[in-house]
Amino acid sequence: MVDAGQAFNPSEAARRGRVYQQMGCFWYEAPIPACDHVAWAELARDLDMPIATGGNDYTKYVHADLIGRRGVDIVQADSRAVGVSEWMEIAATAAGFGLDVAGHGGGAANLHILLAAPNAVYLESGSLKGEPPAIEALRMRDGCLLAPELPGMGSELRPDFIAKHKVG
Repeated sequence: MVDAGQAFNPSEAARRGRVYQQMGCFWYEAPIPACDHVAWAELARDLDMPIATGGNDYTKYVHADLIGRRGVDIVQADSRAVGVSEWMEIAATAAGFGLDVAGHGGGAANLHILLAAPNAVYLESGSLKGEPPAIEALRMRDGCLLAPELPGMGSELRPDFIAKHKVG
């Protein structure tokens, strides 16, 4: 997986994408600015590898436009930006077009909503310590994250954090 962080213009993104494709990369994430959906559609049409993006699109309407233009293969809505309900609507729109969704950003909340989407494929997370320092880390077994067992969004403040910041 290659995340380009919106660093390239469309022609440079396509040139690099062809190289990444030859290298066997699984997906090409965010190579061009999020706002240029016409360029996204052209890039997706020009490359055979999956294009992943959406973490910088902040409404279901923007996602629907990108999906409708066929500018993405794996939709990465960010629940921190759009919220849970809107994320689920984006996932349903993607499913209607036969597309997968992947979390953008890690954490228990994103894992919960991915578990509720039948077209979810991956949770992006830099590490199991991707949670804020006050929150218990996610658990992993055999290379897979385990579903949180706690109620709500599956996060709980660490007891040492509570003790350190207790007032009175």
